[in-house]
Amino acid sequence: MPARKVDRAHAQANALVERLRAADVGADEIADVFWELDVLPADVVRAALTTWLGAQTEPSVPAPRLLVTLASARDADVLDLGSVAEEQLRIAGTSWDGQDLEPEERLDGERDDSFAGTLEHRVLGDAETNAPVYDVLLYAEGAGVVFEAGTTKLVARIADGRVEARDGVLRVVLELALAPKPKPKPAPKKRASRAKKS
Repeated sequence: MPARKVDRAHAQANALVERLRAADVGADEIADVFWELDVLPADVVRAALTTWLGAQTEPSVPAPRLLVTLASARDADVLDLGSVAEEQLRIAGTSWDGQDLEPEERLDGERDDSFAGTLEHRVLGDAETNAPVYDVLLYAEGAGVVFEAGTTKLVARIADGRVEARDGVLRVVLELALAPKPKPKPAPKKRASRAKKS
């Protein structure tokens, strides 16, 4: 890459990191900044982040390299997961529409603001140790929230199928874990062999 382009990329990355450092930055702006950082060369972004966070051999909050789904429950089965899952559902609903409803009300199919038919609770864990790391509530076709496993500590939100998190590593790890798995291609049909005529 020519020196001028590298200088412009560094300047752009530094400006974007400064936007992230602002105390009043909102989730929408964070998402916009990460979209813009994603198109810049990785080494340029790393250099800009290093000026803010310092050189790090590991993220300050270690995130597993690979997450897998350890458990999953849908709709009313989420209520069988206990009080923490019910509180997570209440927080998810409040995050969604500002209404603080009881979990049973949030799953009432008669309500317009119901998550019935779309709610899924997943436990994501470290692929190597199978230790639970995050609880994810997905709802309303592309929305959701992510908590530290077994808690109500919110670490990320999901909007239009995209993870929004302050930690870029966490965002990528979660998006990989939550991405729909590709469907296997059907095996090609074998042709019937023709007997040779002599």
